[in-house]
Amino acid sequence: MQDAQAALDKQQYDRALQLLDSLEKGGKGTPDVRRLKVRTLAKAGKPLDALAEYDALVPPGKPDDVPLLREVAFGFITPLLKDMRDQMRGAAFTALKEIESEETVSYFEDGLSDGSGMVRALAVDGLGQLKKGQRSPRLRHALEDQAAYVRKYAVKALGKTGDLSLVGLIEKSLEDKEPVVRVSAAGALAPERRPAMRKDFLVDAYQVLEARAAGAGVRLVATLCDDRCAAPPRHAGACGVAR
Repeated sequence: MQDAQAALDKQQYDRALQLLDSLEKGGKGTPDVRRLKVRTLAKAGKPLDALAEYDALVPPGKPDDVPLLREVAFGFITPLLKDMRDQMRGAAFTALKEIESEETVSYFEDGLSDGSGMVRALAVDGLGQLKKGQRSPRLRHALEDQAAYVRKYAVKALGKTGDLSLVGLIEKSLEDKEPVVRVSAAGALAPERRPAMRKDFLVDAYQVLEARAAGAGVRLVATLCDDRCAAPPRHAGACGVAR
């Protein structure tokens, strides 16, 4: 069992499976051995076999082993991250975001090199959902990405860190050519940390309400407004949407 675990840790999947099969044939197929076999099959790129083993281990009607089932899910998702079709890679990264495990960080970092801007945006958004992902040095490079939505999610992720040393870096995005990035930068520079800039934030947000990033502008106004600030009459409809 220990040798099989060591082989799995070294990504020697065939060796691990051989050892686990020998344990089962020797009448030592304990639940722990079978769990390790499920994990090994999932890691080895054999998710269907892993799922079949899981179903045998956890028959219908029994409570799911959620951590183990998550590893089976990984086995189905990760091969699609390299699919030749943008839509499939996008779907895979979207599914990966739902897992909410820091084990996904390395996959999201790899996604920042994808040839599709849509896929890179999903990868950056995934990093921003995780504490470890928010600390990824790759996020700073994403601020220079040619796709606006990649820059948008990179700014948001950096803002979530709470690291005041990044304020200057985020402020540069206030001058971005794309409204959606500017609004995200304003939101990332949280008003409770920069109270003197509250008025500027609101002005920028109202301006963006009239641009093509209207949705982002509405959300920013809703976030920043309190009892001390009211919307100009010409924006009454937009603020009604925010409510």
